Parts: sequence; C-alpha cells; structure tokens
Amino acid sequence: MASGSRRRQGPSGLAVGEAAGGGGRRRPRGWRAVAFVIGVYAATYMAANGFSFSLTSLLIGRCNMKANAATNVNNVFSGTFNFSPVVGAFVADALWGRFKTLLFGTAVGVLYKGKQAADSPAGPELLKT
Repeated sequence: MASGSRRRQGPSGLAVGEAAGGGGRRRPRGWRAVAFVIGVYAATYMAANGFSFSLTSLLIGRCNMKANAATNVNNVFSGTFNFSPVVGAFVADALWGRFKTLLFGTAVGVLYKGKQAADSPAGPELLKT
C-alpha cells in the first residue's frame, strides 16, 4: 500500500475489511449502515410500546387489576424481556456458540407457537371475546 493511504492496516498487512483472497465486494458500513440501525430500533420501539399498552389495558379491563398493579406487572415483564438479549449473548459467547444458540431459540419459538396454536380453542375464558 502506498504511504499516503488513509486506510487502516490489520496485523497481516492487509487493509481492514479486505479479504486475503484479493478484491471482493465490501460490505456496507459507516453512515450507510446507520439507517438500518435506526430503522430496526424504531420498529422494535413501536412493537414494544404497542405490546405494553395492550398488556396494561388487558390487565386493567379483563383482569380487574388496579392501574398501579397492572403497570408494575408490565414493568417487570418489560424489564425481563429487555434483559433477555444479554442472557442470549452470554450463552452464545461462553457456552454454545452462535449457531447452536440461534437453532435452540428458533426451535423453542416454533414449538411454543405450535403449542399455542394447538391449545387456542381450549384457551382460558379470560382471553375469549
């Protein structure tokens, strides 16, 4: 590389992000990737708030909870839900590895959704309209 280049070099002498096999396509990074990060954050925020408001109104309306108790239940659920990526990252890094963790999480999710769909007609009276 020329001495006037502004690209960082890694320990192998190649520019950071270059493959050892030669030129290839570079993955988008920098400011182009920020739009995707903001989009994912906005979608997650809207989904979490929509679920939170629905859970609170369900607890107040159909379960006859007081507003403070329903908000406390919602806060405990939200806190537990927001802590789950930390647990998943620990399991993936320290115990199983990325692929096995994703496979296990997907399998549990599919089994749970299948059980939920199978038990739907015989669900509790609380959730029936």
